Amino acid sequence: KIFNPDLKSFPGFATARGLEATVMPGELLYIPSYWWHHIISLDETVSVTFWFKCAPAKAPTLPLSPPQSMALRRNLESLVSESLGYRHTGAFLRALASGKVPEHWKTHAAMLSKLLQQLHIMPEDEPEFFKTWIDKRFDLDIDAFPESNSLAP
Repeated sequence: KIFNPDLKSFPGFATARGLEATVMPGELLYIPSYWWHHIISLDETVSVTFWFKCAPAKAPTLPLSPPQSMALRRNLESLVSESLGYRHTGAFLRALASGKVPEHWKTHAAMLSKLLQQLHIMPEDEPEFFKTWIDKRFDLDIDAFPESNSLAP
């Protein structure tokens, strides 16, 4: 019913904006957990869904395990994308990596730093966190950026 939605039941659909992309062979499309989506395959494809939620066997402990740390990074990336818009995510992460955050993103950067501190990732540990978070993502080579990329004021 995507092409003929029930606007009485779902009035918000009238103002919904869609995004369109063509994923080429060898490429991957990441769709954050619970994002509504519709896909039309132009050729043979493989889809893998792994965002199901399981109850943890035990409460997470600090420091986070490598899988927990990776999940945290992906969830933060989703949070940044939802807050700034997906088109700005790469530029924001490049700004974090360079340590040169534009004025219009300083509030977001400060909130991210506070959140990281709540997770026991202190400002002095942010450079390594950023390196493992965004290295080779968004066409970034983290080694090209200076080491002074803490968000702390």
